[in-house]
Amino acid sequence: MSHVSSSGNCLIAFAGAVNGYKKPMCAAQLFGAREVIHESIEVDSDAGFQAIYTSQIAQTRTMLDEPDFVSALAEVRATTVREAVEYELEYG
Repeated sequence: MSHVSSSGNCLIAFAGAVNGYKKPMCAAQLFGAREVIHESIEVDSDAGFQAIYTSQIAQTRTMLDEPDFVSALAEVRATTVREAVEYELEYG
């Protein structure tokens, strides 16, 4: 697994922690950053991280209405990989 992939997987953990602080908009944006990073290197997370990712996404969705979730995710997904990494460093 590359460092970039590991960074993307760390975002799953960061988003889970942010969910614990009841900040689902930030969590959704971290998920968006993770997706940007993983798509840029054309790698999916390993099976263990995928299960956690799916669980954390579901938890975030329960705290937001669908339009807010989609908007937060799309906001970061519309960025470049560099911007996604910068977001991770600032908020992760």
